[in-house]
Amino acid sequence: MLSIKHTLASSHDYKPTITIGEVKKLVGENPSEEILLYYNDYNCSISYKSSRGGKTYYAQSKLPKHMPLPKIGLPIYYNVSLVKKPKTVLNDLNLDLQAIRDWAQQRGLYEKGDPKTQTIKLQEEVGELAKAILDNNKSEIIDSLGDIVVVLTNLAHLCDLKLEDCIKLAYSVIKNRKGTMINGTFVKDGSAY
Repeated sequence: MLSIKHTLASSHDYKPTITIGEVKKLVGENPSEEILLYYNDYNCSISYKSSRGGKTYYAQSKLPKHMPLPKIGLPIYYNVSLVKKPKTVLNDLNLDLQAIRDWAQQRGLYEKGDPKTQTIKLQEEVGELAKAILDNNKSEIIDSLGDIVVVLTNLAHLCDLKLEDCIKLAYSVIKNRKGTMINGTFVKDGSAY
């Protein structure tokens, strides 16, 4: 964990930036083009991408509403940890979730939407998936899984998060987890079953 400085480029900006000097405090002399930071005090993560010149890293999403934004000329220091990118297929996660976000934006879902109603929509879609699995209906399983990803993408956005970051953070937590399969379910070591 390290405290690093975040700034805002202008009063119209809602996505903080970090200088390469601050990033090097976390990763050393050769930072990658994209980094994922975990904000320890706020229990969330945000992805940052470097500018073309490589001197500034820009947040890929707004800070969650419960986090204070830096003021112009008054940077904020956040306690962050670097979420290492696992050397697995997750590095090549190439879902076009931005297309989903663009679709939802055009239809006013983000302007008028609400995380509570999206959570109810998610439960509805999971119910449809359960029925499709019980019926062994492959086309409905595919349709339901796709719908769930769409709803999760929109729910994450309404919570000022990116689903891709949530997936990467979850994987970084579980990748080395040990456990046992019990009755068709993976149960992590130390869990009461």
